[in-house]
Amino acid sequence: MLEPTSEMIGNSGYYGCTLEQGDSLAAICLYYGYGDWRSIYCLPANQAFRQAYPDPLRIQVSLTNNPRFYVPIPTGSSGQQAIISLGQLETYCRQIEALERAVSDTRTLVTYIRKLYYTGGGWDLIIPRASSINMPASIRNRPDIALTLTYLTENQDLSADGRFVDIGHFFAGLDAKNYQQRLELGPSIWGITISVIRLRSNVEVATWVEDLGSVVVEYYNETPCSGRPRGRRSFRDMAMVRDDTALRACYNNWASGADMRGNIDACVFPFNASQRLSQQFRSYYITNQDPRRQRFVQFRQQLNMSNSDSWKNPVKTEVFNGAIAYAGGTGRRLDVINIYSDPGPGILVPTFWEAYNNITGWVVDMFVNRMMSATF
Repeated sequence: MLEPTSEMIGNSGYYGCTLEQGDSLAAICLYYGYGDWRSIYCLPANQAFRQAYPDPLRIQVSLTNNPRFYVPIPTGSSGQQAIISLGQLETYCRQIEALERAVSDTRTLVTYIRKLYYTGGGWDLIIPRASSINMPASIRNRPDIALTLTYLTENQDLSADGRFVDIGHFFAGLDAKNYQQRLELGPSIWGITISVIRLRSNVEVATWVEDLGSVVVEYYNETPCSGRPRGRRSFRDMAMVRDDTALRACYNNWASGADMRGNIDACVFPFNASQRLSQQFRSYYITNQDPRRQRFVQFRQQLNMSNSDSWKNPVKTEVFNGAIAYAGGTGRRLDVINIYSDPGPGILVPTFWEAYNNITGWVVDMFVNRMMSATF
């Protein structure tokens, strides 16, 4: 939306907005506090706009015919200049405000938004106490809320300080933080006989531990992101020889910078259940830059992180267990069976357990090196 200004049409004040490609009427109306964008679209002031765009859900901005879209100015503020930069973060925050008009409990709202991005049986195991919290159809099917949910769903990667944040990872971690607990995942999950997997924190599983576990599994299975055709290396080389190029490619794909910033933001975000979520979101991502720009410093301090075996070894155990859980949850059941059929290092040839264990160590080393040098 290009620099809206206030205008008088008849005896009423309006914000006149020139659309850019990708703008939606729902987002613009929500920015000004109106949940029902269709009634704004049908106003007499928008007759020329309706003629240019008879289908408001398919707006293709024309350089030759792009009439302004008018939004009523609330009583008492007409005639004031309104030069506003409607950025992606602010637009997203306005969608949260729209939901707050229908949902009063902040923790519940976090769960609702998280489930737009990550939901299903696996997530019910990670955050079991939120498994039964679902948005009622009476709210979800309201026209204004439906548009808001569509916008949130379609905008998962947000740009903050010129770097992307996967906001789905942020809400996944924040929801887990609201319902913290240790996890025990057992054979009933995958229908195979294995030992119970114990993980110390569902917040870690919902954020960085499971992302690192996914890197382990995808590297082991030589997914296309590694840049290497499957089966090119021998099993022994896979298990015993670190391929930095392939490992880096898998890490960048499955634990990307946007993913990690979302994960870490969830861990350091100063959540307060008694305050509005939009207020806290704006303070962290839009208004106050210091906490956000210090995210990695705060994260390292929170975990007391150090590049030492005494710190990395317990983390390696968590990531190894997270990798097994990820393998089972993504259909790699043979990986799980092989690991548990012959645990421990081999004598003459490496075991499947040894391959997973070694790869986990390499991934944790890369994680610590990146976290220790990360800025924002």
